[in-house]
Amino acid sequence: MKKIIGIVGSGMVGRDPFHPQCWSRSGYNLFQTLIKENLLHRAFGVEVPWPLRAFYLGKNFHFRKDRWRQKLYLDPGYYSALTKEIKKSLFPSDFEKDCALLQIGGHYNAAEAAEHRIEAFSYHDGNISGMMKSPYFDQTCMAEARKAFEYEKRVYKAMRKIFVMAEYWRQSFINDFEVDEKKVVNVRYGVNIETPTRIQKDYEKQEVVFIGSDFLRSEEHTSELQSRLHLVC
Repeated sequence: MKKIIGIVGSGMVGRDPFHPQCWSRSGYNLFQTLIKENLLHRAFGVEVPWPLRAFYLGKNFHFRKDRWRQKLYLDPGYYSALTKEIKKSLFPSDFEKDCALLQIGGHYNAAEAAEHRIEAFSYHDGNISGMMKSPYFDQTCMAEARKAFEYEKRVYKAMRKIFVMAEYWRQSFINDFEVDEKKVVNVRYGVNIETPTRIQKDYEKQEVVFIGSDFLRSEEHTSELQSRLHLVC
């Protein structure tokens, strides 16, 4: 069985695959599980270094911080720079062993970084097409989004397999990006929190199950939730 070389990059996913907040913790849990199963060769994160990152920040500057961030993360030039950092981070030994690349997201191209010398796979909780269809997407960024779409389409063409978290996204890759349906696999979601201790359920109480992490909540709301909710599994 092939060993996995895990790749994450940028502020969109995380720069450290072993940080608890990597990909809203899903990345962290994924790589920890691969270690336990003895399937991880290694994992690393990348970011565009200064002063090149400063160049892309300046190129995409906008007075609104949220738009500035979105424009940066839709820039194919920034994606290509991330891909070059992946290329720099690959070791000769990575090609000598029976390994495969697994990148999180579609905003860099691990297959291209490895010069297609080993197979590359990707794992997704979404894509640019879904973002463009969202009612929350800033329509003033549509021109940038179309360029990002074309970049992602090339990335997906280079992947051996594409893993997604839901059937909705599987259909998006097939219909929006024209990816062969045999190439897209719905592996569903994994838990992105520490698995809580199992407790005896009491079906006489009206309780809410909450699973999730990585969002802001005030102390007041947290206290209220703790008083009303009982985490069960």
